[in-house]
This record gives sequence, structure tokens and C-alpha cells, in this order.
Amino acid sequence: MDSVHVIAETLKLGFEDRKRYTGDPAFVDVPVSMLTSTAYADKRRQEIDMRRARSVTDTASGESPHTTHVTAADAEGNVIATTQTIHAPFGSKVMVPGTGMLLNNTMNFF
Repeated sequence: MDSVHVIAETLKLGFEDRKRYTGDPAFVDVPVSMLTSTAYADKRRQEIDMRRARSVTDTASGESPHTTHVTAADAEGNVIATTQTIHAPFGSKVMVPGTGMLLNNTMNFF
């Protein structure tokens, strides 16, 4: 079971780094050399506690800015319900022609 624990904790650390450092390098300083260094890997490795699971904290608060749900009905009883979820800025970066709707990318974790 130790290997499962190490994998789970390593994934948590990786997701923390991804959340903190992902961005367009034209606008965000992404410290690639630091992130890929042996010294940083050693530092992060020392953060794994083999006696307990690392807490997963999310600094976001309030409503999620990523999901919108709309339900609409017309006089004839036609109803549509749609949920649009955008995980990263501009979602999949694909827009449906003529609609202005960006396709989601939230299924990227599945």
C-alpha cells in the first residue's frame, strides 16, 4: 500500500504545482527550470508524509466562475437545459461557429 500512498501524494503535489504555475508564458512567469530541477523534486519528495494523507486545499472561495446552467421553456412547452463548464481560460479554445459558445474542457480529468 505504500506505493499507492506515494502515487496519490505525488499526484496531489503535481496538481498543486499545475494550479500555481500553469499559464501562458507570454503573461505568466512559469519557472520551468525550477520545476524540472532535481533540487525541487527532492524538496517536494520531502513533503510526502508516509504516515498520513496530505490535505487538499483550494484557495478559491464563493461561487465557481467556471459553470453556468440555463433552463429555458417556450409557450409550446419545449424545454432545454444546458450546463456549460469551462475549466481553463477559454475552455477547449474551440468556438462553435456562429454561436459564440466555447466548448468545455472539464472532462480532461476523466
